[in-house]
Amino acid sequence: MSPKLKNILFGTGLLVLLIVVGYYREIFFVHVNMQVYMNYYHETDGTYNYHFPEWLLFLKQYSNTELFRIKWIMTVLVFFFYMAVCLLTVWFYFRKKQYSLITIGIHGLLFMVAGIFYTIGKITGKSLEGYTLAREFMGILQSPLVLMILLPTFIISSKNNNSES
Repeated sequence: MSPKLKNILFGTGLLVLLIVVGYYREIFFVHVNMQVYMNYYHETDGTYNYHFPEWLLFLKQYSNTELFRIKWIMTVLVFFFYMAVCLLTVWFYFRKKQYSLITIGIHGLLFMVAGIFYTIGKITGKSLEGYTLAREFMGILQSPLVLMILLPTFIISSKNNNSES
C-alpha cells in the first residue's frame, strides 16, 4: 500500500471515528441533561412527548447527583479519548516526540485552565460562571478542534524546518 493511500485511509477512518464519537457523545449528554431536568421538575417523558433511545433508558434510574457524577466521568473519558486520538494522529503523520509532547502539553494546559475556572467559581461563590467557563474549555477538549489547530501548525513547522536544513 502506498504511503499516500495509507494517509488517506487513516484520515478517512479518523474522520468517521470523530464524527461517530462526537454524535453519540452529544446524544448522551443531551439525554442526561433532559433526565436531570425531568428529575428536578418531577416530570415524565409524556409531559414533553420526549423519547429516550433504548440504549439510554438506564439513565432514568439515577438521581441528579448520580447523573452529575456520570456527566463528570464521561467528560473526563471523552477528554482522554480525544487526546489519545489527537496524539495518535500527530504520531502517525509526524513521528516526532517533540510534537507528541506539545500535544500532551496543550491538552494538559487546557484541562488545568478548565479546572482553575471551575475552582475559582466555587471559591468565589460564582459557581455558575466558573462552571460555564470550565465547560467551554472542556468542550474544546472534547472535540477535534485541538487536532484541527495542531495538524496545520505542525505541517507548517515541519516545512519550515525542512527548508532551513
